Amino acid sequence: MKNQFTQSERRILSRILFSVSAWHLVAFLVFEFVLIIGTYYYVQNRTMSYAYEAVREEWEQKLHGMVETANAFPTSIRNAKVDIEPEPVATWIFSKEGFPLSEDLTLIGVTGNIAPLMADYARAYTPHTATQWSTTTFNKQPLLIGTRAIGKEGAFLVSAYSLAEIVHTLHALVAVDFTLALASLLIILPITYGLATHSLKPVRLAMLRQRHFVNDAAHELRTPMTLLRGILELEKESNDPKAMRAAIEEGLREVDYLSRIIGDLSTLARVGSNQPTLKFEPLELRKLVSEVIYALNAFAEENEVTVSIDAEDGTWTLYSDRVQLRQLLTILIENAIKYSRRKGHVKVRIGKKRNDLFVDVMDDGIGIPKEDLPRVFDRFYRSKGAEQHAIGSGIGLSIAAWIVSLLKGTITVSSIEGKGTTFHVTLPWRSIRRGFHSTYTK
Repeated sequence: MKNQFTQSERRILSRILFSVSAWHLVAFLVFEFVLIIGTYYYVQNRTMSYAYEAVREEWEQKLHGMVETANAFPTSIRNAKVDIEPEPVATWIFSKEGFPLSEDLTLIGVTGNIAPLMADYARAYTPHTATQWSTTTFNKQPLLIGTRAIGKEGAFLVSAYSLAEIVHTLHALVAVDFTLALASLLIILPITYGLATHSLKPVRLAMLRQRHFVNDAAHELRTPMTLLRGILELEKESNDPKAMRAAIEEGLREVDYLSRIIGDLSTLARVGSNQPTLKFEPLELRKLVSEVIYALNAFAEENEVTVSIDAEDGTWTLYSDRVQLRQLLTILIENAIKYSRRKGHVKVRIGKKRNDLFVDVMDDGIGIPKEDLPRVFDRFYRSKGAEQHAIGSGIGLSIAAWIVSLLKGTITVSSIEGKGTTFHVTLPWRSIRRGFHSTYTK
């Protein structure tokens, strides 16, 4: 399909493909970023809750001894109980004046003596009833610090817990997330390109349809214009009134044909665009068919074709759009007349089958070759037999199929070459609008 586009069209398609791929990629990156950040903060909050719980458990287990220590030492005594064993939670008890009463000098996961750090927190302490939490670093190691008051004499404690494992876990998690994101990106890139390419298929088809439409329209308009020009040039030097009159009549016929082609092209241009506003109303189907046959009576007489209606006596009422339904009937009946033989007959049969009304337009004309049947509703398509039998644009049946789809019906064709053709149209018996049912009454 690529070679069917011009260079400018290929540039447009490439630009659209790049934009669609970029938007898919940006959406994926945003999703990955939100996922990584959300995972990071979730794990951080969960692991930090374990750290808080570890410090609280330390306090609950040793609180009684801590209170006794705080109350047992007079404020004037500055000698403290010292513990040099590494502790998971290092707790220091301070008197009201800030003198250490109990010291845990080493903390698991932290190198060095933490006494200077605890002294700094003791000097910065202000009396409070609630537990205060903060984070800091000591010798490049992250710590969680908790302070609270104990005892009756204004004593307080400062506890430290190493966050090294938690930080290490978070860093490992981020590394894994980014590795997975990179791997996913390498996987998603071809998928994104494939999705973008797939999403451009309607655009490519629309561009091809537009070009074919323009080419076919130009071809259909060129033929009558050429004939009209030839007629005028032949009669330009003629002084024969009869020949000039015949030329004018022939020219008018070509002008009428041009007008019809332009009208059909205008209708066809709307196919696939925004649907027209349909005005549904109760319609008596047999009466509408009779109106169309009456309007085509002169055309039928010119082609020496008779047209009849085959329907039971009664009123066939359905809820549909008058303009669209009339155009549909006109196309099918006119087509049947055009491709009938001289002294031929066209029958329009109306009936009900299950939950549908149907209209069959049958002729005994030239028929359609079996190999051409699948393409009869294609734009501008005409079989060789049709081209030899009558002038046409190949637009009408594609418009008919479009109208049937608007009215939520179906259209099919059956034909035997040399014997005739039948177009079978079904229309919904029940209206789309709630509360109205198509009816048949005698």
